[in-house]
Amino acid sequence: MAQVIGFNLAKVTAERTPRFKAGATSLNLNIEFTSVDEDTVSLLKDSSVARITFQLSLKYAESEEKKDNPTAEIVFGGTLLIALEKDELKDLLKSWKKKTIPDTMRRPLMNLVMARCAARALMIQEDLGLPSHIPIPQIN
Repeated sequence: MAQVIGFNLAKVTAERTPRFKAGATSLNLNIEFTSVDEDTVSLLKDSSVARITFQLSLKYAESEEKKDNPTAEIVFGGTLLIALEKDELKDLLKSWKKKTIPDTMRRPLMNLVMARCAARALMIQEDLGLPSHIPIPQIN
C-alpha cells in the first residue's frame, strides 16, 4: 500500500472579480493530477517513489452553465511524494500512460489533497468574502 512521504504546495492563487455576486453562485470543485513520475529519496532504499503533481481548483460562477467563466477562483498546485512497492509503481506508471490513476490510489490521494487544502481555502474564502466550500458547524 502507498505511503505519503511528502506534500508540498507550489502555487496558491485566488481572485474575486467585480462580477462576483454573493448568493447567486455555483461552486465547482475539481482535483486534477497533472503528472506522475518516478523519483528517488535517498532514505528509502527498499521502496520506489512516485512524484505526483496536482491542482485543486474552486471556481465560483453565476450558474452551473457558466462554470467555464468563473467570477471567483481559488487554485492550489503542488506535489505529492508517495512510497510504493516496485510493482505498485510499475502499475501506476503504466496507468498514467493513459492519464489515469488506479481507483485504489486516486480516491485516497484526492482525499489527502482536500484535507491539506481545505483549511487554507476556508481562510482565503473568508478574506475574499466568498461562500465556504464546506458546511461550517453551528451551535443550535
